[in-house]
Amino acid sequence: MQRIRTAAAAENVSCLLVRQGSRHEFWDVGSIRLSIPRHRDINEWTAEAIMRDLESVLGKGWWRR
Repeated sequence: MQRIRTAAAAENVSCLLVRQGSRHEFWDVGSIRLSIPRHRDINEWTAEAIMRDLESVLGKGWWRR
């Protein structure tokens, strides 16, 4: 989540915690609402899906910067 907050700040996009559930956190990053699991390890497919979802707000390949 730290990486997402840093990238959002660099792009001047808001990143706000909406609510916390027992197993997920819900974040608004720009116009996108994300559900991020509260697990120690997030599998690769879930991480890639989160990164792809944020491309429309943070730019293509934002996680490589």
